[in-house]
Amino acid sequence: MDTKNTIYNKNLHIRQYKKLTSPQWFTLVELVVTIAIISILSVVGFTSLWGHFASARDGVRLADMQSIYGQLNITLGKNGELPMPENYATITLSGNIISYQWIAGKSILDMIGFEWAWRDPKDNTYYTYTINSKKSKAQIMAHFEEYDVTKLSMIPNIIPKTYAASVIDYTGRIPGTIGKKIGIIIDSTTLAPVYGTGVNIELTTTTTPYTAYFNSTTKESGTGSVLADAFITNSSVSNSTVAAVGTFNLSSTSIAAGSGVTITTTCTSAPASYTSSDTSVATISGTNITTLKEGTTTITPVWGTCADVAPKTLTVTFGCGTSTISDVDNNVYETEFAGAGCWIKTNFRATKTPTGGSFASSPKSANGNSSNDSTYGLLYKWSTIMNGSNTEGAQGICPNGWHVPTRTEVDSYKVLIPTGIELAGGWDSGSSSYTDFNIDSYLWSSKSDYSINNYNGTSWVMKNKTSSDYYSLRCIKD
Repeated sequence: MDTKNTIYNKNLHIRQYKKLTSPQWFTLVELVVTIAIISILSVVGFTSLWGHFASARDGVRLADMQSIYGQLNITLGKNGELPMPENYATITLSGNIISYQWIAGKSILDMIGFEWAWRDPKDNTYYTYTINSKKSKAQIMAHFEEYDVTKLSMIPNIIPKTYAASVIDYTGRIPGTIGKKIGIIIDSTTLAPVYGTGVNIELTTTTTPYTAYFNSTTKESGTGSVLADAFITNSSVSNSTVAAVGTFNLSSTSIAAGSGVTITTTCTSAPASYTSSDTSVATISGTNITTLKEGTTTITPVWGTCADVAPKTLTVTFGCGTSTISDVDNNVYETEFAGAGCWIKTNFRATKTPTGGSFASSPKSANGNSSNDSTYGLLYKWSTIMNGSNTEGAQGICPNGWHVPTRTEVDSYKVLIPTGIELAGGWDSGSSSYTDFNIDSYLWSSKSDYSINNYNGTSWVMKNKTSSDYYSLRCIKD
């Protein structure tokens, strides 16, 4: 019995020993999972470490900017002025120097005792440095990676693409500045700062798009007048450097409808656009005004920097061929110039006198059909068109400022060849019938011999009719 137990226990110990001393292997699934976990932990660790590096570099940048700015102010106190940036570009506004800009490089850092340090910790480049024209104000810019630049002052900085730094990729970086609001402009696309010995950037005329940073909440992107206006409004040095001058002018303040007017300016920076208070009178495209009809409109500049920004009044007078004229019934007539003057372009069709009174003799419709009235006009007796007057050239039933044409004037109308809608014919009192509809045109004159100008299908011929006949009327402008 004891022998059996002894043998059993011995075998058990042997099996356990073999299990403990045998090699243990991962299954394939266990191996894949383990590798995945290690990879994830590695990426997380590397990303976290890289983030710490970017944040650390931003911290260095901020400390560098503060140190440089502090030392520059010490230098200002000692020397009475700030050192010029190295290889600087000159920024001007209407020909007046606003600032000088490029870097706080070796010579400047050596001057203030820190040549060995103060470079971007990632790019190993010097920080952007700008001063005003009086060399009394400075501003420093760095390109951060993660830092919240709203804690800094954002200042406009100007960079001609021709001179933009091409070695460093600034895209994805965050421009930040400290110091005075001079204005640091960076290229709107590359975010690179401007530099270049002998380079001059005139804000009012530049066609290169820049973004101007003024502080944490104010920036402006654009070219020319937009950029110049931004500097004048926001920069701490532009207002003391450049005063608003000039005004805008109209090539004419009173002109006939249909004629063009040009806007010119002598302002510090030209207005971005202009508005017309009555676009039915005149419209504006750029600096060109198109006049449409009689009336007055006010032209007002938008933005721009002018000493005089008072709106200008434009008076648009009648323009023959462009302007229209209405009768007492509010029928509207186009106008045309022919012969002796400006005529209404279609036959008259008013049913009342200019004061709204009734006619002594009612007009007739062309060919006796009222549906013709809107296209052929009405037919009138001579006494009706003269409205009680026997004076040649009287206003008669024409609108104010217009009159019934004289014999000479109606004879001059022969320069025009009638079209179908003008061939209204007439009503002959002798035969008591409508005649020549769509064949002839007859136009009354105001001469008391009852003369008319008759277009017979080939040419105009002056004739005399009787006072009882009915014919068409074309008014002519006084």
